Amino acid sequence: MPYTLDTAFAIPEAGLTLSAQLVNSTGVNVGSEVTTGFTDFGLGYYLWHYAAFPDGHRGAVKFSAGGVLKAIAAINPEEAENTDAKTSSRAAAGASIPAVTIVSPVLTSGSVQLVRGDDYANADGRALTFNISDPSGAGIPSLTGATVRFKTAPPGMSGTGTGLNVTGTVVTATGTTRTVRFELTSAQTVSLPPAAHSFDVEATLSTARVITLLQGQCIVLPDT
Repeated sequence: MPYTLDTAFAIPEAGLTLSAQLVNSTGVNVGSEVTTGFTDFGLGYYLWHYAAFPDGHRGAVKFSAGGVLKAIAAINPEEAENTDAKTSSRAAAGASIPAVTIVSPVLTSGSVQLVRGDDYANADGRALTFNISDPSGAGIPSLTGATVRFKTAPPGMSGTGTGLNVTGTVVTATGTTRTVRFELTSAQTVSLPPAAHSFDVEATLSTARVITLLQGQCIVLPDT
């Protein structure tokens, strides 16, 4: 059964007429070139919506303009099919693989999507809530007494502290699904430039040790 996926990407050129070509894991074309479903946000930021990914498709999508390759994005079926059980690709050797389900304003690719100047309050059902699934209950430490932070950085500025650094709430600290939540105010999001930022969710445990729970892309859209 075909599935739908939205893919956000950034290239150094705005206003391009783009096409997309699916390829499999060995780089062989799958199906025909697609020229529809593109949204241009300006400043070189684009979104491609496609509702006909073949069942179980794994590989990538190549984005081109005028026959010239401009960007490529990985496509894995776990990120779009059966999204109630997403699987992380990162785990310590011998540990069960945690799965991350993000319940918030996000794209189906798993990227967080924010609109510059918007509030994201739990009272409105818009808080960024991350459910981190650990089937064995032993793959990640207990979050009891931990302090959690949602941190962002603009493109090329990772680790410089120029983005958000918001303290959140541990909703569920133990068990097979750990839940953390973050609320953002308009005063915080209005300072973010429209761009494809990186983000991570970081926990400082009760032992004072620091761990990164997950990382991803945070698309900040302009308030037009």
